Amino acid sequence: MIQILRSSLLGSAGFVHGFGTRKTIPELIPEALYTLRQVHGQKIIVLKNPLPARKSHFTEGDAIMTFLPNVFIGIRTADCLPVLMADPVSGAVAAVHCGWRSLAAELAGKAVRTFASFAETDPQYILAALGPSIGQCCYEVGEDVREALMKIPDCGLTTEHRNGRIYASLKDAAAFQLKSEGLTGENVDILEYCTSCRSDLLYSWRGEKTEERMVSFIGSNKS
Repeated sequence: MIQILRSSLLGSAGFVHGFGTRKTIPELIPEALYTLRQVHGQKIIVLKNPLPARKSHFTEGDAIMTFLPNVFIGIRTADCLPVLMADPVSGAVAAVHCGWRSLAAELAGKAVRTFASFAETDPQYILAALGPSIGQCCYEVGEDVREALMKIPDCGLTTEHRNGRIYASLKDAAAFQLKSEGLTGENVDILEYCTSCRSDLLYSWRGEKTEERMVSFIGSNKS
């Protein structure tokens, strides 16, 4: 039984991480986990100093990064796209919460720039894993969203028309922004799970109107 999903890219580099599922038991989630009050924006939090144990939801934002050892950072999703990033040299890690509003504001690209500066690394060395999210197969959006996206052509969030309806791809947008900032294709790992299609494994707000959320987390590989 699958309880948690992992990226072979991040795992092979020695980063402890995971994309939670509806079957994840609490024991699989790190105890020292720092998360955000997510607001569907573009604010990035850099955690430079340890906080009290179990200090969760400590400030508003949609991306968090740190180089602190023995500390895990994470985000919560149930259709939006979780992106975990890591720098193998410095051990710095980041977790980014990507909904359409954040991607339209180019959060994924901004996170790469901030992370590269913070970790003092070149984007070509950054690893990124894109976890489960609602897929373009199921992510129907309205005309208002399409018009908003057309005003920001460089965000990479494309739409397609199908049977008179509009569908968008969060994963394509995030991958586009990451690669536009210098990540190589081989360093972007996409886990092709749709939260709406896989209700047996994943929570979906659109599919179930559930208040439950899945936790995605990552920690530095430096002790």
